[in-house]
Formats: sequence, C-alpha cells, structure tokens
Amino acid sequence: MRWSTVIRTGEDHFLCGKGGPADTADTEHICGRPLGLALVKRSTVDPRATSKQQQDQDVLVALDTLGLFLITNIYHEESTAPTKRILATHANGDTKPFHLLNAVQQTPDGSLYITETSTQFPRRHIFYAAHDAHPTGRLLCYTKANGVDVLLYNLYMPNGITLLHDKESLIFVSGLQLLSYHLTSHELNVFVHAMPGTGDNIKTMDYLPSGEKLKCYWAALGSKCAAPFCLLHYFWNKPFLRSMLVSLVPYDALVNVMPKFSAFTVYDEQGGLVEVYQDDEYVTAPWLAEAEPLGKYIYLGSWWNPFFG
Repeated sequence: MRWSTVIRTGEDHFLCGKGGPADTADTEHICGRPLGLALVKRSTVDPRATSKQQQDQDVLVALDTLGLFLITNIYHEESTAPTKRILATHANGDTKPFHLLNAVQQTPDGSLYITETSTQFPRRHIFYAAHDAHPTGRLLCYTKANGVDVLLYNLYMPNGITLLHDKESLIFVSGLQLLSYHLTSHELNVFVHAMPGTGDNIKTMDYLPSGEKLKCYWAALGSKCAAPFCLLHYFWNKPFLRSMLVSLVPYDALVNVMPKFSAFTVYDEQGGLVEVYQDDEYVTAPWLAEAEPLGKYIYLGSWWNPFFG
C-alpha cells in the first residue's frame, strides 16, 4: 500500500496539519478538511457536464466549512491533472455558508444526501457540539437542478449516512442513535435506540467482518457510552448543565474526560445488534471513524489518530 496526493482541497498554508486533531492552529477553514467522500458519475451531479464527460467517475467531497467540491480527472494522466470545482457553499435560502458538513450518500436517482453535524460549532470543537443543549444539525439534499435543500433541522450530531438495503430509506448516525429517513414519505424513525458509544461513519454491507454472508450495517464508534457511567447519558435531560459545561469547561479538559474507545458494531436489517468488535485492553486506535475491508484486513480510520489501524 502506498499513498499519492491527488489534489489539495484548500490552500497550501504553512500551518496546514500543524494543529493536531483539534486543529489548535485554527486553519481548517483555510486548508480544508475533507470529511465526506463519494464516487459519482459526473452526469449525476454536474449541471455543466458535457456529453463526453457524462460517464466520467469523479469524487464528491464534503469539506466541513468550505462546501461541496467535485474533484475531476482523478484517474489522470500527466496531460490531464485533477481539478476541483465548488458545487455549493450554502443551502438554498441561507445567507451563511455551511458550518460542519460531514458525510455524503448518493441515492439511485442521483441525489446526494449530506449531514451537517452542527451549524454552531466547528469540527475543532466537536465535543462542545456533543454536549450542547440545543442541537443544530441538519440533513441536506443536493441535486444538480436545485442545489442544496434542507430536509431536517435541529438534529443531534448527524454524522455517517448510508442507504438501506431496500434502497427506500437512509439511516444516519445521531449521537448514540441510528435514525432512518424514508425517501418517499420523509418519515423519521429510530433504527437503533442506543449504541455502546458515539457513532461516526456507517456503511451498508452484505457480509459480516468474518466473511459470513449477512445483509448488515457496520458502524464505527467514537467515545464509549456504557455502564456504570456515561457522560452523555448523565447530561442528556439536563440542558442547563449542558449549557454550563459548554460555556465554562475548557475544551482540552472536556476532551480529556471523554472515555477513549476502539470499537465498531454490526447491526442486522432490523437494527438488532449482531456483533461488537472492540479493543478492550490497549485502546490502540481510539475514536474510530471508519472500518474499511480490503483484502484480508479491515482497516480502521480515525479523525483523531495520525495512522490506520
């Protein structure tokens, strides 16, 4: 396995990447912070695509504050370097730009569904968003004809999103829960009431991590939330204390008290818990964001760690 740079999503600032996972240098709005990625056919998202470009496969990138970007010519030769173009910087009717775009999922009709985790806190203060008493997350939908529309408001920490096996609904992470959103009726329901940790990305799979065939969903977990004490559970119905926590507690102190966790869960088609894969002893790779199978291995990505597990 080797890495190669395709393209920068922001400026090549000398402080890019120097602020660590909490972006203490406060440069993500300059350098860019890609959070959501989707391989798409250009014809499904680009209103300016020419007839020769209709079948080109490009990368749709959700950058937390900079917007939705389309990266073209990703399988480039030297004569055709990758290029980037902004598709949207704000939702229809908004005067302010996006605040924290996160995950992206394309549906069969070409629409892109995007989670915006918070409209108040940036990614660098994600733990403040987790304990804020007033959820401001949103579910968005982009089409090449209409741009970005807001489908749902006041969601708690919407994050990873995926299409159900029946392709009639989406499920997305909302803190400790998984919620389902029906694409036709627009009904919002709880798919999983409580995961053993805060969720990050989720993916639709046809097999278990062992290789056994089963239609299921893999959800990576961040901080732990289980007996005997869970900080999020304790503050859940105490909005005043949550507001005080966000207002008075230094961010570094809040990060340090969050219990580190290294795990991902597997749920069946009905939302029943099938398996939990967990590093109990060492927590080598905390705050997992992704579990990606490739060959004989499952690679574990994280927004916090500077390495793959």
